Amino acid sequence: MDQRLPAVLHAILPGRPAGSTTDQAIELVAPRKFHRVFTLPQTGKYGGLKVTYSIAGPDIGEHVPTIVFCGGMFGMRWMAIAQNWFAEQHRVRVIFIDRAGTTYALNFISHHPELLYPSNPTLTLFSPWVHQSISGELGLKAAALIPNKALDYWNNLAGSIVTKGAPAINFSAGALTATTNMLRGCRSSENSKYADGQRERDCKERFGIGQDVKAALLAMANSLFWEEETSGGNDEARLCLKSVPGTSWDRCEVYPTFVRNLNFDWEKRANQYGRKLRIKIVFGEGADLMVGHKGMKYFMNCFEPEKLGNGIEVEQWTQMGADHDTVIDPSFDSMKQLYDRVKEGWKAE
Repeated sequence: MDQRLPAVLHAILPGRPAGSTTDQAIELVAPRKFHRVFTLPQTGKYGGLKVTYSIAGPDIGEHVPTIVFCGGMFGMRWMAIAQNWFAEQHRVRVIFIDRAGTTYALNFISHHPELLYPSNPTLTLFSPWVHQSISGELGLKAAALIPNKALDYWNNLAGSIVTKGAPAINFSAGALTATTNMLRGCRSSENSKYADGQRERDCKERFGIGQDVKAALLAMANSLFWEEETSGGNDEARLCLKSVPGTSWDRCEVYPTFVRNLNFDWEKRANQYGRKLRIKIVFGEGADLMVGHKGMKYFMNCFEPEKLGNGIEVEQWTQMGADHDTVIDPSFDSMKQLYDRVKEGWKAE
C-alpha cells in the first residue's frame, strides 16, 4: 500500500518537462516507492501498528540483492531519496523502514537470523548507539532527566530546529547537527576540498543530479518529512535514553551479553551452514556526535575478535571526513563498500 502523498506532489503531470530546480525536485520526490506503508495486525493488548517504508534502487519485482536499513531516530524513510541514484547504479535495493536503528538491527539478526542472505549473512552498523550511562555524554544525560511529559513535544522542537537551521535530510543527530550548523555558519569556499567544477562532477556521479537540484531536493524532502506525523520519534527518544521505567532493549539490553549470545548462536549456524556472520562497524572521523570517543571505544571493544568464536567476523572502519549523520552519505565510500559487500555474496549464488 502507498502512503498518502503530500499535496504538492500531486502537481506532477505525466510527461511534464523538467523546469525549475523545484520542479525537478518534486519529480524526484514523487515516485511511489518512496511512500509505502503497511499495518501490522493487532496482537493482544496492542493495536495495529502502521509501518512506513521506502525503497532506494530497483523497485520490488527485480531480482537484485536487498538491504534492510534501520535508520536513526525518527526513522526517516526519506533517506531513500538521497540514496536512490547510487543504489540504482549499483543495482542494489535498499528498504528504509521508519524505526530507530541499532537496537532494532541487533534484535533483528538475533530473533530472525534466517532472514539474512544464506550465502552471505552480513550486518553493517553505522554510528551505532551507546547508552549515555556508558558513553558519559553530558547532553544526553541531561536529556534523560527531562520529564516524561515534556518529551511529548520533542518532535516539534527537533522539527523546528532542523527545518529552520539546516534544510537537509539528517538522521538521529539531526537537531544537534542543525544547531551546530547555525552557530558555525556555512563552510567557506576557501576550506572546500574541491573546485566548483569538481564538486559538481562528484555530485552528478553520486547523486545523478547537479548541486542546485540536490539542494532543492533535500530541502523539499526535509520539509515534507516534518509535515508528516513524527510523534513516534518521542517514544524512540524514550527508548534510546531508557528514560521511563520498564524500557527494554530486549536482547541487546547489555551489549557484552548480547555479543556472547550472538556468538554462541552463530557458531552453531556456521557449523551447520558453513557461513559466518560478517559484521562491519563504521564510525565517522573523530568523536561521534552522539556517543563520543568513550562510547565508540566501548562498542568496538564489545566486538573485539578475541571475544568472538568461529561464527562471526568483525571489521571496524573509520570513514574519514564524515560525522555521525553523514557517514552514510553517498558522497563517501561507506555505502559503496556496503553495496559491493552485498553483491559479492549475491554473485556467489
